[in-house]
Amino acid sequence: MKNILLVAFSLAVSFVYSQDAISTKGAKVFNSNNQKLSGAEVKSLLSSNTEALKLYSIGKTKQTVGNILLASGFTMVAGKLVFGKKAKSTVSGYYGNIEISTYAPNNYLYYIGAGFMVASIPVLIGHTKKIKKSIELINEDLKNPKTGFTIESSSIIANADGVGISVTF
Repeated sequence: MKNILLVAFSLAVSFVYSQDAISTKGAKVFNSNNQKLSGAEVKSLLSSNTEALKLYSIGKTKQTVGNILLASGFTMVAGKLVFGKKAKSTVSGYYGNIEISTYAPNNYLYYIGAGFMVASIPVLIGHTKKIKKSIELINEDLKNPKTGFTIESSSIIANADGVGISVTF
């Protein structure tokens, strides 16, 4: 009977601590069944490890900033190509006024847009590294769970009835 209870208790403890490993592909997070996890699900899994949650949040913020930079840069360059205005100038001469159409030399939107697109590259590369690092941290915690307890305080109590130890967990 003792052996059966020991085996049952051991299995129960192993089932409690056997959680699925999490994997990443780029910035997407998957569980062991290759099902994509939503951001809220990932945050709830990472809530037990504050460092992993902080890295994940930084990674998602970097992803948002990188996407905004990339989209803004692309929009500026495409907008300048599509809506680039012609500059009209009038030349007065002996025979009257002549209207000449030339393209405006202001190419600043090209340069700013290209700068935004180039700046988005390291930001977008950095966000995947942060997310992968946070998933590695939580997988490490899942493989090696902390099963100990902490003692908040201990004291020795003595009175007329005897001596004792008080421990607060």
